[in-house]
Amino acid sequence: MTGFSKSDFENDEVRLKLLSIINDKLHFDVLKKFSNLNKRQKVYFNEKMNEYLRQLPEDNYLDVINKDFNTIMSDVFTSNDFKADLYQVPKHNRTPIEVGKDENVEEIIAKFESISV
Repeated sequence: MTGFSKSDFENDEVRLKLLSIINDKLHFDVLKKFSNLNKRQKVYFNEKMNEYLRQLPEDNYLDVINKDFNTIMSDVFTSNDFKADLYQVPKHNRTPIEVGKDENVEEIIAKFESISV
């Protein structure tokens, strides 16, 4: 298999990697969604994307994309600006319970309290 094709672009992982690579080349936030770009930024983005894809080698182009992406992500996660936040994730009851149409709030809460997680 040689050359980047439309089917490669339809692959979610490849498309997200390309998004990060091009965002980086344009000095945008690497995790910014394309849909959040303004009209002018989208034009620049598309031009840079086409330029990048034309420069990919015929063979092993996915290796180049992966290498570029990994380099960018390594820079992002090892920069002094990166601050990971620790979040406490509350326990949630994933067991559905049936709530009657006529039940009031107290009856519903009592059902939740009787279920162990």
